[in-house]
Amino acid sequence: MIKIELAQGGTYIGQDARDIIVQLKLEDWTRYDNVEAYKNNIARRVMVFKNEQIQFSNDMEFLQELKRIGFIKELTK
Repeated sequence: MIKIELAQGGTYIGQDARDIIVQLKLEDWTRYDNVEAYKNNIARRVMVFKNEQIQFSNDMEFLQELKRIGFIKELTK
């Protein structure tokens, strides 16, 4: 079980990192065909708005990078 708390509020709970990412994807105001497209677009948006690159090779690393840049306040496994 994984639980995250976003810096701007909101809590998400899932069985694994993919569950959390799917929930984040569903609440995003833009539309993505799949989770991979969502993650890649978030990485692009982080570069545009924060001038910072996030690097990840799996779903958990994606969440850890979002925590590192401050989008996620708490990440509990």
